[in-house]
Amino acid sequence: GWEKGVDTVIGPVPAADPSVIGTLDLASDKETAVNNNYSLISMRSGSGSGMSDFQVRTTKEMTQKANKMRTVDYSEDQLRSDMQTLYDTILEKKAAYDSASTAYQSAQLTWNAAQIQRQNGTLSQIQFMQQELAYLQSGFKCADLNLQQALRNYQWAVKGVSVSAG
Repeated sequence: GWEKGVDTVIGPVPAADPSVIGTLDLASDKETAVNNNYSLISMRSGSGSGMSDFQVRTTKEMTQKANKMRTVDYSEDQLRSDMQTLYDTILEKKAAYDSASTAYQSAQLTWNAAQIQRQNGTLSQIQFMQQELAYLQSGFKCADLNLQQALRNYQWAVKGVSVSAG
């Protein structure tokens, strides 16, 4: 929280940093995520494999351990798969980001030309507004935010927080 009575300034969301993608090590990050994941830590340290008290009392200890190990192994494999999906999502969002960046740069050039034409009187008000609309609808900011979210999801998963890979 913020201190009471202090003027708080909330600035714009910083832009995504696509250069971070090159520093990601998926193989290492998968194992780090498996070791850091809070659900897996709890599962490994718990008794049984999520069985009820009745099942625990009526099942042999070796079967409990085997079930627990299978459940842990399955969950670890699932997390590795989720990490791959999160990484693939980053690559997908990066491609969309690159495309939107190119479209934005093109729209910026067209918008700059439209402003000059408008000042010279060679562009009607409706044509000018159409150019402005095209510039504003370039979609770059959305692509930037989507890439940033994909990067954050991946980073949180590496730190141990369960993040939906869907």
